This record gives sequence, structure tokens and C-alpha cells, in this order.
Amino acid sequence: FSNDASFSAVSPQPTPSLTISQPLGIVLGEDSGPIVNESIAQDSFGFLVGLQSLPGETISLIGNGVEIQGGGLIAPHGRIEVASLAPRSSIDLVRSDNGNGVGWMLDYKTNDNQAFRDIYIENGGFIDTSSGDFEHSSGRIQLRGRRIFLGEGSEIINLNFGPSQGGDLDIVASETLTMTGALIFTSPYEGGDGGDLTIEVDGDIAMLDNTLVYLRSQEGSTGNAGAFLIDAESLSIDDESEVDTSTRGTGAAGDLTIDIENTFSLWGESRLVSQSEIDAVGPSGSATLNVENLSVQSGSFISTSTLGDGAGGKLQINASHGSVEVIGVSSNNGPS
Repeated sequence: FSNDASFSAVSPQPTPSLTISQPLGIVLGEDSGPIVNESIAQDSFGFLVGLQSLPGETISLIGNGVEIQGGGLIAPHGRIEVASLAPRSSIDLVRSDNGNGVGWMLDYKTNDNQAFRDIYIENGGFIDTSSGDFEHSSGRIQLRGRRIFLGEGSEIINLNFGPSQGGDLDIVASETLTMTGALIFTSPYEGGDGGDLTIEVDGDIAMLDNTLVYLRSQEGSTGNAGAFLIDAESLSIDDESEVDTSTRGTGAAGDLTIDIENTFSLWGESRLVSQSEIDAVGPSGSATLNVENLSVQSGSFISTSTLGDGAGGKLQINASHGSVEVIGVSSNNGPS
């Protein structure tokens, strides 16, 4: 707190009477351990649910290692924060208006006293901040860790059925992000725009084994798809994996920006697309690739084309100090 006082649940000490004031942040203790979420159940409609907050509220998991092993986190049009921090690390708390009243948000940018640990989402584990109704827009998701792994069947979902723009989805890793058979799905279904997706990794990103990343404006939606930014040292999309910010309705497709310090490779009939689909009216998004080296092989493709009434988008590849290789034959489900 602002008067240099602190409150500990594990090492209570005689302290003056606490007064109501704004806390400055959270510090993990020396003996802090991991958080493992295996919470899973089936509701009366047959949908899978897990650890769930009231609509518009926040779920935060902050531990020395975080694992979501087949369990779920659900915060309808609320916020989900997952942070994996080393002991003695600290993060700041800031006030934030999430549209449902003023609450708290974790701030990782202003405090140097933090070191990250790993996050694992496996065995069908999932995170969901979708709208839940047509009156509210989707919430926000933040993941902060060292090595982040999204395993087979894991899902991060943020669908916007509301009238205004949905919340953003941020994934930040200090070393690597590996996605194997995983799904990230953040899209508008009604009039509100979809939230943006930002992935920032100091090291390598690998999307493998039919990993799917969708930011599409869905059929019947007038909302625009969100923008997608990837910033990493290297990026590999392989094994029929797909990144798609297209439009199927009247809303515009999302723009793609990829900043890769070294090599971006697209292999194994994988796709990177931001296009206007058949029967869509909205325009395709643009794609800007800033890379050292680009390699597109074995039936993979990049597209900002149009298959409907919407205009095609711009594709710009900047590899001024490296090379661009496009080798092989296009797969059947892609443009020639």
C-alpha cells in the first residue's frame, strides 16, 4: 500500500488497522507455488463449463507456473488474466473501466521487478470471455509467461455477439509460444467489431498440427474482424495450420501485420489469409509482412484476395536484407 504497509495471507504480522485505500500491486512470496486448474463440468444445455465468474467480472490466475489441464475458465463479457511469475516478482494494479463499472487490471509494463514462468493449456483446456448475450460485447483475455504452450484441443475463445467492439486478446511470452492442435477464435457475429489479437514473443513461435487462429467476421455480421499483430524472432506455421482474418459478411476482414526478426516459414499446406469469402460483401484485409527471410513451400499459400463482392486487399512483403522463397505447387483449396 502507499504507506509502505503490506498484507500477507501466509506470513501474518502485527500491523496497524488497515484502512480502505488503493493497493499498488501484488508480490509473489518466496514459497509461492503453481496453480493447476482441472475444473470441468457440463451444464444443462450440454456445454462444457469450468471455473466461471459472474457476467462482467474478472478471473485472475497468478502463480509460480500456471497449468490448465483439461479445465476451463469462463468470464462472460468479463476479463481473464493468466500470469506465470517467479517468486519475489511483482506486478502493478491499475484501475480500469471494463464497461460494467470500474475494476482492477494487472499492469505488467511499469514494474521491472518481475520474471516470468511457464503456462500450459492442455488436454482440452479452454479460456472463454465471449459475450454470453446480445446486449454486452465480449471481454478481454491476457496471458503473460515465459514459455507458453497450447496443446491438442486447447481453446481460447472470445466471440462478440454485442453491439460494440469486443475486448482484445493479448499473449506475451518472454521466450517461446508453441501451439499444437490448438484453436484461437475471436470474431464478431452481430454489429460490434471483433477485438484485436496481439502476440508478442521475444523468441520463437510455432503453430503446428492443424492449429487454427480465426479472427473472421462471420456470416450475417456487420462488424469488422479485428486486427492481428504477430511480433517475434521467428515464426513457423506448419502441418495444415491456418491463420484467417477473412470476412463472410458485410463487415471488413481484419488486417494482418507480421514483424519477424529472422525467418517466417509457411509449410505443410498451411494458410495465411485475409480475404473476402464467397457471398461476402465486406472487403478483404491487408497483410504486411516485415521479415528477414520468408519461405512458402509444400502447398502453403498467402492470400488477400476476394472470392465474393468485396474488394481484395493489399499484400506487402518487406525482406530488404534477406530472401523470399515461394517453392512448389499450390494446394487445391488455395488460389493459384
